[in-house]
Amino acid sequence: MTLIETIAVNGFSGMLGNLASSYIERKNRSINVTGLELKTNLNNHFDVIFKKCTKIKTIINDKPIDFLSVYINQNFTSENKKIDQFDLIDSIRNDESCVITGTGGGGKSMFMRYLWLSYFEKSDGKIPFFLELRQLNNLTHSKIEDFIYHSIIQTKSTISQRNFDSDISNGEFILFFDGFDEINIDIRDKVEQWIIGIKENNPKLTVVVSSRPMERFQGWSGFTTVSVLPLNKPQVIELIGKAPFSRMTRINLKRRFPMGFMIVTGNFCRILCLPT
Repeated sequence: MTLIETIAVNGFSGMLGNLASSYIERKNRSINVTGLELKTNLNNHFDVIFKKCTKIKTIINDKPIDFLSVYINQNFTSENKKIDQFDLIDSIRNDESCVITGTGGGGKSMFMRYLWLSYFEKSDGKIPFFLELRQLNNLTHSKIEDFIYHSIIQTKSTISQRNFDSDISNGEFILFFDGFDEINIDIRDKVEQWIIGIKENNPKLTVVVSSRPMERFQGWSGFTTVSVLPLNKPQVIELIGKAPFSRMTRINLKRRFPMGFMIVTGNFCRILCLPT
């Protein structure tokens, strides 16, 4: 089954159960809880993020649609070498930390969603956490580990921060930090040092960051910088085929854009080509 079919069959509860079972089977894990306790502790956080990552609004639909139904496999470049998303996913699953860069609407956050969701299908015994870095703009924490813990774990949890931090050290988590460029400029240097530091201090930990391109990433020790490539013609054609246009929407767009091209901003894609 494809990822979208797996999610459709199992739903959020089933996918979370699969993630919890895979972690519980892990040897020498730091968090000594049952699968039910783990699901209970993580349910609220994962439920919110799961909904964000499986549903998407576009400029052509009033209601959210399934994200994976319009997702297009992407290509990337790193050190002047072209790589497809499956090679990149394999590298990340083999513990390679990276920064994924791209211009606004270029697909980096879409790939982050896809990558995070893929761990519910095959987690390798790890727990993936998806965190939006803009939440740090109201900075109340003295270290990034506190931000991660309190963003995920509810009060009265049976998971202590001490055990949680041990999981980070042992590489039992994979951290997805989305939107470095959305951090306020006045705290960007501090957060940068936090992210570099958590990787340096925890070599077994895998960290994936998304952002618009910045020169600063060249100095991030322990991270590979990967850039999203523009959609090629076959990808654009595939996107058109998946786009949920109504008949009236197609007619109206053709009237407004007789040349067949429309610039799109926001969460859908950079350029949407409409057949003439």
